[in-house]
Amino acid sequence: MDHVIELKDGTPLSKDVMKAAANVQGVRASYNQAYCSIGRAVLRNEDSTVRTESDADQRLRHLGICPGIMKRSLRHVRPVLSLDGAHLMSKWKGTLYIASVQTACNNIYRVSFAIMKDGEDAEGWRWFLELLVQAVPMQHPDNRCKFCYFTLISDRQKGLIQALQQEFPDNHHCFCSVHIARNVEKEVGKQVAKHVYALSATFSKRESDKLMAKNNAISVPRKKYLEGIAANQWRSTSWVDDPTLPPRFGIVTTNMSESANSMVGEARSGSWLECTNNIVRTMMNRNYEREGVVDKVAGFLERRWKSCSCFQVREVVKGGRQFDVFRPSRGESQPESNPLLDVREQTCEFGKWKVAGAWSSLH
Repeated sequence: MDHVIELKDGTPLSKDVMKAAANVQGVRASYNQAYCSIGRAVLRNEDSTVRTESDADQRLRHLGICPGIMKRSLRHVRPVLSLDGAHLMSKWKGTLYIASVQTACNNIYRVSFAIMKDGEDAEGWRWFLELLVQAVPMQHPDNRCKFCYFTLISDRQKGLIQALQQEFPDNHHCFCSVHIARNVEKEVGKQVAKHVYALSATFSKRESDKLMAKNNAISVPRKKYLEGIAANQWRSTSWVDDPTLPPRFGIVTTNMSESANSMVGEARSGSWLECTNNIVRTMMNRNYEREGVVDKVAGFLERRWKSCSCFQVREVVKGGRQFDVFRPSRGESQPESNPLLDVREQTCEFGKWKVAGAWSSLH
């Protein structure tokens, strides 16, 4: 396709692509393949990463794709990457590996995917993660964080854990609380499993100790089983104790991967080519359809702006250090009390001032 576009001035035709494939690469392309390649050229993804691997008989064993548009979009999502695998249900079989992210508006996107002939194992995950390393930014924007950018959350699949330690050794790994609960149910019963999600989600040490006390009352060995899992990989109270842990924005499960799988459920019953085309098309369509998702945030900010538009700001100390903010009532020149805002000390009587040196919304 690149060869045709470079040489021909006009619009490429299917026969041009067929001739170029035969002359340049010695490949015999069908009319339908040539026609489809022209259509895809309109939606080209610059800087995309595509990786393939074949066996001794030149039969495709591994196929991995990370579109360039998804690489560029990673700066606008919550830096928590969900990893999961699923089996293909067609007669050709295979395993589908996926990496998904979630936006601030809770929209879910696939970042990268791979299809492999073998089942889900450490070798397959390692191959997929090698592809993913090229897409994920590594430097964390917060200098206080001791980990690289993007926290990775998974279902504790043994092969995946080994691969993560090799390919993402400097990233923080978290475990899905739902899968922990399922494993706990198998090991020690439902009475303990029903508390796992609450333990994972709460930031309250008091509530956490209360839940652990209930487990201890049921059985000491059951409590030890949960304590055997590193707390900073699933319990939110660890983020209170250790400020160097990267934020996970309340994401304590791999549900986003399950949701991403459901978007291409029918494709898993087709051939590898059909599955690949369906997934790429879904990824592109979602990016196109959700392009205006920021309008929701803009609307929220506009309402906030209108609600505080009647406030007035008055300089109290010369030099732009202290200000008071007030809303005059009808018939009054100024209110009885004026909340004070100190720019130098970064304090505000209205509420909190933060994050990362920026102003917070006033309450």
